[in-house]
Amino acid sequence: LAKYLTTNVAYEKVQGIGGGTSYNSVSAGLEYKPNRPFTTSVKGERRSSGGSAQTSLTLGVSGEIARDVGIVVRHTKFDDGGAFGALLGAAGAPRARTSFGLAYRPADDRLNLLARYHIRDDSLGLLPGAVAMTSESTLGSVEGLYQPEAGTQLALKYAWRSSAASSEGVVTRTTTNLWLARFSHDLDNRWTASADYRVLSQHETGTKQFGYGIELSRVLKQNLIVGLGYNFAGEDDADFSDGRRWAKGSYARVGFKFDEEVLGLGTSPTGAGAGPADAAQEEGDQSP
Repeated sequence: LAKYLTTNVAYEKVQGIGGGTSYNSVSAGLEYKPNRPFTTSVKGERRSSGGSAQTSLTLGVSGEIARDVGIVVRHTKFDDGGAFGALLGAAGAPRARTSFGLAYRPADDRLNLLARYHIRDDSLGLLPGAVAMTSESTLGSVEGLYQPEAGTQLALKYAWRSSAASSEGVVTRTTTNLWLARFSHDLDNRWTASADYRVLSQHETGTKQFGYGIELSRVLKQNLIVGLGYNFAGEDDADFSDGRRWAKGSYARVGFKFDEEVLGLGTSPTGAGAGPADAAQEEGDQSP
């Protein structure tokens, strides 16, 4: 639109398989990106699913706070689209998400460190006389990605979720922890094999769930990758899985990178030479 000012318009259609969530999404945003270190953005989104619709507004700031260190702060305010309202007789309940991301990404890209802290408010706005229900969660994670040589990566991650729900004066608290290790190796310039091992533990009940699986993926063409995998054990958890399937059984995955390079409009900031602010932004994008 102008120097340092760009607009982004997107349409997304997601079709869930085997009980997964399906939705259509239309979004538009503005991004003000002067010479580094900081970028500010605003984005509005309308998402429809199963007869209900959800509207959200996101404000974000990202940038570099030191050499090789990037940060992102994002706040989203939205309603529940009437999903609970249809059941409880309430209008769309206001909700909020606040995320903080921090990334260390040196020029040699040998070791990357990521950290995230996320605050989620799912309290329901009900009509007078209805039962008041509140739900708040905090989620955090620290992750390291080590690349001893080109094409070989080892990722280690620890994450936690602390939740508190209240109804009619009764408060329930739960704490869940995740430990994850993932190894991947490029067999050649198109084929990649990977394996991961996960442990989910629930503090109050003292229970643990173990998961592990393998995947073989292939780059069909630039920016397009398909993968086939099998989980020998595990359960899905949307807060921790970052969009991957963790439930026991086989799965297929398709990934397509759709950015300025693909459209011929410029160079993508997430390719070679991407800085720590871009890594922090990517981590923020994965917030649940």
